Amino acid sequence: MTSPSRRERHKHERLDRIKAAAWALFSTQGYESTTIRQIAERADVAPATVILHAGDKAELLLLVFHDVIAKRIQPPETTSELPLPQTLLELLRPFIRFYGDYPELARAFFREFLYGKNRWQEQETRQAQAFLALLSQLIEARCRSGELKEGTDAELLAQTVFALYQTALQGWSCGALPLSEIESTLERQFIWLMEVHRA
Repeated sequence: MTSPSRRERHKHERLDRIKAAAWALFSTQGYESTTIRQIAERADVAPATVILHAGDKAELLLLVFHDVIAKRIQPPETTSELPLPQTLLELLRPFIRFYGDYPELARAFFREFLYGKNRWQEQETRQAQAFLALLSQLIEARCRSGELKEGTDAELLAQTVFALYQTALQGWSCGALPLSEIESTLERQFIWLMEVHRA
């Protein structure tokens, strides 16, 4: 494997500075109040450089959230003895709490991810697929342990779990479901769903 060229390293360094500046501003003064010019000034680059490397403000929000979400896509460490519905909640809880800490940013992110068209859409889709694969692995493990019945389609069940989670987030985003009720709502849905597949 060849090491990246100096030009590539500088490009990545600039992008890292831009993302750090965007997150600092988004998370302190809000998405709507932040401008590309402010991000550029904080990152010590020209506004055109921000656009070149990251895109417009909406694209930059997706790029920043991609990194934040990537850090949270991890299998639960201490939940192997919990029933599957509670294990799934343990997996989802860091995301739910993060969105609760930054509700305005989260709502803007959902809007851009679900309805926007930009250069980072494919990257976000791949990340969602990675999360689905993690859900599927957890479900497959519970099938092997005998918690779920033989023949359970782990991939389809993972897609259903993810769809329930996305629906709950959309309900919160549009004001139909309080954030404080997301976990209890999902727990009831997961318990019901797993009963259908219980061994």
